[in-house]
Amino acid sequence: MNTTQILFSGRVQGVWFRATTKRLAGSLPLSGYVRNLPDGRVELIVQGTDSDIESLLQKIRAEYPDNIEDIERRGTDLEELNGFEVCH
Repeated sequence: MNTTQILFSGRVQGVWFRATTKRLAGSLPLSGYVRNLPDGRVELIVQGTDSDIESLLQKIRAEYPDNIEDIERRGTDLEELNGFEVCH
């Protein structure tokens, strides 16, 4: 089980990005949360297997092919998360 922080840059706020990410994550055995950042990026913290995390990223890219300008991934040490939430 891996925990990854993923930062999305581009036109990712105000386009239902968080709600869509939650819906897509719900189809996979993943936990975590997604939230808007003050600098205009969206942060995704996700726990799961590498293949499930990559599957989620592929689905997000397919939903927002023209909105995402950059994706930055970082490993992170968080305790086990349960469920998937949209943070406000």
